[in-house]
Amino acid sequence: MFLSILSALIEFAQEHPGIVIGRIAIALLLLSGAIAYRRLYRISKQAASENAELIDNLTEGVYRSSPDGQQLSANQALVKLNGYKTEAELLSSIKDMAKELYVNPERRAEFLEQLAKHDRVENFVSEVYRHKTRERIWISESARIVRDPKSGEAIRYEGSVREVTDSVHRREIEERFRKLTDMLPGGLFQLVRDQNGVFSAPYVSSGFCRTVGISETSQVDNPHSYFQNLHPEDRESYVKSLRDSGVNLETWNTEFRVVDKDGTERWLHVVAQPERTGETTTWHGYIADITIRKRQEIEIEEMAFVDPLTGLPNRRVLMDRIAQTLADCKRRNQYGAALYIDLDHFKELNDAHGHETGDIYLKQVANRLRETIRGADTVARIGGDEFVVLLRSIGNSGQFARNNALNIAQKMLAELREPYLLKKIAYKATASLGIVVFDGLHGDAEAILKQADQAMYDAKYGGRNSVGTAFVCMLEDKKDTDGDDLLTQELISAIRQRHLEFRFEPQMDNNGLLIGAEGFLCWEHPEHGAISADRIAPFAYKAGLATDLDLVAIETAIETLSIWQRSPDLKSIRLSVNAGTSILLDERTYGTIKSLMEQHRIRPGLLTIEITEQVQRSAREQIAGRMRELKALGIRFALDDFGSGYSSITYLRQLQFDEVKIEGAFVAGIDGDEENEALVKTILAMAKTLGISAVAEHVESESQEAFLRAYGCDVFQGCRYGTEMNRHEFAEFAASGQDRTVTQATA
Repeated sequence: MFLSILSALIEFAQEHPGIVIGRIAIALLLLSGAIAYRRLYRISKQAASENAELIDNLTEGVYRSSPDGQQLSANQALVKLNGYKTEAELLSSIKDMAKELYVNPERRAEFLEQLAKHDRVENFVSEVYRHKTRERIWISESARIVRDPKSGEAIRYEGSVREVTDSVHRREIEERFRKLTDMLPGGLFQLVRDQNGVFSAPYVSSGFCRTVGISETSQVDNPHSYFQNLHPEDRESYVKSLRDSGVNLETWNTEFRVVDKDGTERWLHVVAQPERTGETTTWHGYIADITIRKRQEIEIEEMAFVDPLTGLPNRRVLMDRIAQTLADCKRRNQYGAALYIDLDHFKELNDAHGHETGDIYLKQVANRLRETIRGADTVARIGGDEFVVLLRSIGNSGQFARNNALNIAQKMLAELREPYLLKKIAYKATASLGIVVFDGLHGDAEAILKQADQAMYDAKYGGRNSVGTAFVCMLEDKKDTDGDDLLTQELISAIRQRHLEFRFEPQMDNNGLLIGAEGFLCWEHPEHGAISADRIAPFAYKAGLATDLDLVAIETAIETLSIWQRSPDLKSIRLSVNAGTSILLDERTYGTIKSLMEQHRIRPGLLTIEITEQVQRSAREQIAGRMRELKALGIRFALDDFGSGYSSITYLRQLQFDEVKIEGAFVAGIDGDEENEALVKTILAMAKTLGISAVAEHVESESQEAFLRAYGCDVFQGCRYGTEMNRHEFAEFAASGQDRTVTQATA
């Protein structure tokens, strides 16, 4: 077409050469412009087509809408987001965006308000409906206002929409997880060690930060920097436990101390499970502050070493120091001595003036004994009114040591005879004292203490008076006095011929029902009358029959239970007997007990063996094994005199006792004595925590019983419910007292 126009112009120009030349030039210019415009139009149309195709293929929804809210266009992503197949279907379906799209219609108004105020909105998150399916989803929307360049009026809105449902749900889950972890008393963490041995912590909870003592905004670069305040004594074990866990892929479980900036010492406990991926190890764990628990454990452990009333070392410490003194005496060729002191008429003082007055007296006695000893010596309280003084290095000959010990004892007795002021009460008292002198070559700590106890009883029965007496013996002496020798031989015969019988002390539960009894062996001597177990034991020990005596007690208990099983009143009553731990090391024990239990068909749980001696660490595994064997036969085990220093929590856990018996002196002292009350409360709480029964001995008053019941004691024993009875008396007691309540037992 362009060529035909050009040809016509040439012909016209030939015919009218002067007139049309200028006009032809103008026409040519116009034609040239038209041609250029058409080329640009084609290019623009192609670009618009390409842009539309690009927008349609975006994964993010793009739209245009009129100022009144009517959607004008939508790309394919937005169409799909709303559940439709075509743009036309979407645009024709949406009539009112606020009501049809937004779960909360007011959210649309907030969006338009911000858009009008700022001309644009960025990342406006709302909960909306997927228009066609009405599924609730979350979107993030950005938009701007397109205005007329001349009038400034809003022409349309342009914006983009992307679905963020997964992100919102993930954030909600993370928030719930954070709230849950914030409620934990400790904190959660992940600890990672890479192939180069470098540690990082990709996750720590806010509880972790609180527990460790760092801010939540701290950078988790070097996790070990958080533990620069580790107690120096715990650094090595901390590092070793983590290293061993990583090498063996075993649970990292450790306790350690940290020292805060203000000097406060705290205990932390970490438990984490390692997981290995390639050369990387990740620990998923938990950390907690256990300061309160550790302090309680330490306090209870300390109670195993210190008498809470007087502050003196207790039996456990005394036994260790006697052992040390024995070793020193042997090495240095020296003598030592143990002085066993029993206060005369102490029970009468308690009965007349109350236990609080008695406690004041005991404290003053402890102070006086402290003042009479040297720095290297030890004074310990081992029972209610019993004290032991250990003298080290008192001479290198037996005679000199004997005289030296006797002189010291006489000074102590003189000091103890001086008047006491107990509140407003002026009180004078005496004491009986027994001495054993040793050279380190004969006997052990247990033998020394028993011999000193026997010497004290010899002094007491030799004539307790206002002056007091002291009986001295040498542990290495092989020959007993004529009277002791004869009594020992008679006891040997009585043990072998089973001429010993039980006296029973009833045990009541907290409902007032008779549930058990403790049996004490008694020897009816034709000349001396009834000799109690306390007096029998030293003679049996001297004769080397301590284990035989304990075995007789257990055999007698089984035979007693066999008889009780035939009585309606006694068939469910438990029986407890005392035994030294040596019986558990004797090879005869298991076979004898097993045979008797099977022969008499004793029901499981009726026989309880009370252990009264401290188990040496070297023998604990063997003792524990024998206890497991006997427990399999249905025998229970009790730890007697707990709190007197024989044992600790570790001891209870390792040997798996069924019950713990609170030392009678502490029960007697709970009336108004805060220290004894605190100790008894602690023992009862500990028993409950360990899941074992608690038995209180020597319960004498209603107030003691009420206190024990209030703090969870399970079984009660003492003169409040009945004194020691022979078998006939106990049978009558069982028949007549099944329906009594505890508080009415002896009312």
